[in-house]
Formats: sequence, C-alpha cells, structure tokens
Amino acid sequence: MNIAIIGCGYIAHEHAKVLTSLGVKILAASDINIQRLHEFQVKFNVSFIYDSWREMIENKNIDALWVTVSWNFIDKILLDVLKIRKPVFFEKPIALSSEKIKMAIEQFPEMLDKVQIGYNRRFYDFVPRIKQYIKKFEINSIEVHIPESTQGVYDKNLLRFLFLQNSSHIIDLLYYLLDKPKILVDKIYRKETIDKVPLGYNGLLTANSIPIHLIANWDSPSNFGIKFHTKHSLIELLPVEKASIYEGFNIIEPTEINPIRQYIPKLEKQYFISRETAKYKPGFLLQIKNFIETCILKQKENLIGADLKSTLEVTKICEEIMGRHRFSQVQE
Repeated sequence: MNIAIIGCGYIAHEHAKVLTSLGVKILAASDINIQRLHEFQVKFNVSFIYDSWREMIENKNIDALWVTVSWNFIDKILLDVLKIRKPVFFEKPIALSSEKIKMAIEQFPEMLDKVQIGYNRRFYDFVPRIKQYIKKFEINSIEVHIPESTQGVYDKNLLRFLFLQNSSHIIDLLYYLLDKPKILVDKIYRKETIDKVPLGYNGLLTANSIPIHLIANWDSPSNFGIKFHTKHSLIELLPVEKASIYEGFNIIEPTEINPIRQYIPKLEKQYFISRETAKYKPGFLLQIKNFIETCILKQKENLIGADLKSTLEVTKICEEIMGRHRFSQVQE
C-alpha cells in the first residue's frame, strides 16, 4: 500500500508514526516548507518529495491520501482533493463553513465511503463500552466542558475559529456517543473582547429532549470532558482521556481539618487508554486502522470513523454555538 501525505507539520508526524508501524509505505509527501519537508523525508524514509501537492498527485500512483495541512488550508483545497477520487484521510476541520462541506457531498457523492475525518476521540479504547453503557440508562442531563487555552495563540482569526478548529472534537464525541441525534442549540451566551475575539460560550443545547449544559470558558484551569447524569449514576469522561462511572456516595465523617460530613461520589468502574494505543497520540492507532480497513480495503463498513455527513452536522452545531451571522462575516 502506497500513500501520500499533504502537509508535513507536527500532526503529520503523529500519523506517520502509526503508518510506518503498520508497514504502510509513505511513497510521497508535499509541503511548501522545504526544510520541514526534508526533515519528514529523512525521518520516515519517504521516497519522493514535492513542494506542490498537485504535482505530487500527477506524478505518483498512490492508494490513498493523508491531508494534514494547517487548520485553515484544508478548506481551500477540499474540493480539489476530492476530485482525485482516491480514499482520503483529512485532519479536522475539513472546512470553515458547513456550506463548503455540503458542496463537497453534493459534488462528490461517490466519495462518501472513501473519506474519514480526524476526530480521533471516537477511537479511545473505552468509548465503545461507554457508548453501550449510556444506552442502558435514561439520561437526565449532560454537561459538556470545554476550557480552550489561548496561551501563545496570537492569530485572531484562529481565535475566532477556535471552537470549530479544536472544540469540535468534544462536540463530535458527544454526537457519536449519543448515536448521531439532532442536536439543537437553544440558548448561547457569548463572551468576547471588544474586537470580537471569543472568550467562551455558555448555554443550553438539547438532544432527544435531553438538556445539554455547555460550559466553555477559555483559559479556565479545568479539563475537557463530558458528564452524563442518569437517575442512579454519573458517567464521566473528565478529562476525556479516561472514563469513570459513579453510583451512590461514600460518606466521609467530619475531621479536625474539615468539620463537615462529606458525600463523595462512589467510583464503581474506571477505564483508561490501553498501553498499546498509548504508544501513539491517543486514538490514532485505531483510527488509522479503521480508515485502512473501511475506506481503502473495503473490508467492512465504516461505523465508527467520522465521515462527511457526520462532520457536516457537527460543523452546523459549532456554527450555531459560535453565532452563524458573525461566523459568516469572518469567513468572508
């Protein structure tokens, strides 16, 4: 199997580590940064390198493409890459508007089963177990915690798109765990600077009449995660890299330091990422295996990986949270 990579930055290295460990040959790579391109070639034994991805595609016969360019560049090349009609793995976000994704689906319906998008949290080892666990109970409410960090981010355009660029990971995971429901945005309070740079989004969403409390405050010292509240249990992915299930309480009697009795949620089960998958960026090993088996080799149907249709829905939700009108103005 020969694959080609467009974009050789940090995230491309994370993908390449998994690909080479699986015996996949990175035949060619392209990047406009020549030094970065050469470093990638040496590290992963890439046969051919190009400063133009279009030239690379014209000259090399490949089985699949990996698109790992910067967050705002995939939008510009999305439709042209799909024209090649090869299986494509895209890092997210694949577009800066739902309209662009809708165009991709309408223009290339034959690519629906050949594309996977890099929402890797779906592939954490414990996610299938948690998804089945959620189905057993009636969910009373959900909390979604998104404390984006803006430290070291000086690009105001990126700051405006940060919810789509990164927070969409959590929205996608919620969408997947709930089995792709219609998620409605009821009320959002947007906090921002004078020059319209977001500082957070707090509000209420609903899915199948379940209230979803969005708590997204930039630079808060807290963790990304999701909490599912049921009648007798709390299912918690907080931080999202581990899963905890609580049922009932442990009672801690008063002490000299704390003279008040405490009721601490009783931990029943806890799940972590396995040692095998932890050798790589979390979720990447199973994510890439899934793409190869479903989109390239067609050994099975893609029931887990994010595709164009699910990413369209997640992007719509993000747009509503960010404020569609303001979002469109920035896009223009």
